[in-house]
Amino acid sequence: MDRSAAAPTLVEQASDRLAFAIASGEYPPGARLPSVRSLAAQYGINPSTVQVVLARLTSVGFVEAHDRVGYVVRDIRLVGGIETWRHLFRFSRQLPDLAAAMLADILATRRRLVEDAVRLLARGAAPYDPGPVRRAADQFELLAAGSADTAVLARAELRTLRLTIAATGQGWALAVFNSVSDMLLAVPEALAALYRDAPLHVAAWRGLLAAWEAGTIAEQNAAVLETLMAQRDGETVTRFRAELTRPARSRRR
Repeated sequence: MDRSAAAPTLVEQASDRLAFAIASGEYPPGARLPSVRSLAAQYGINPSTVQVVLARLTSVGFVEAHDRVGYVVRDIRLVGGIETWRHLFRFSRQLPDLAAAMLADILATRRRLVEDAVRLLARGAAPYDPGPVRRAADQFELLAAGSADTAVLARAELRTLRLTIAATGQGWALAVFNSVSDMLLAVPEALAALYRDAPLHVAAWRGLLAAWEAGTIAEQNAAVLETLMAQRDGETVTRFRAELTRPARSRRR
């Protein structure tokens, strides 16, 4: 998973271990977690550190505190928010089936938001300026033609997509897009799968911008774009899951 250069702290390590125990079903929804002292002994940390861990997992939606009961596991798949899912996605290597399903959902959400933006462009209710999107797309194309790594490509295309949605004035849609898309940056395997065929992404932007700048963009462009993105996203999920389940030795080759 994507980590900073610094080694994870004891709190981060313990938080990940307990979160994974919940995600993998060791502690199912509704289960009461062991006492603070028991968790301290289990993870080799002191009780005060356990309290910090539990506060962290409460803040991201894995557990909730109940008076006289202690900490109870939430149904993270049913009631988890963006922060919960962001944390879950970091366990891609250990939970490939869940990770593949999450990636499919992330890409589908992005796809719908982009399609909605293109439909607004097609309806032409306001003069939408393609200039910022063109400049961002040109930068993305330049990077795709070079040797930029997948994280750099992802950030460049995210900016292009973000500006497309912003051009239509959809503030809430942009907030959702940002929250969902940023999850991709935490999982290198997802980026590698998504940008296996970067030239296809470039071609899609060329076609969309050509129609936008010529004033000929139509709702059928949105439907075509959605179809192309859906096909590409399906292939991405397949590659992603295959990468996650490959033996470690073959991944190093």
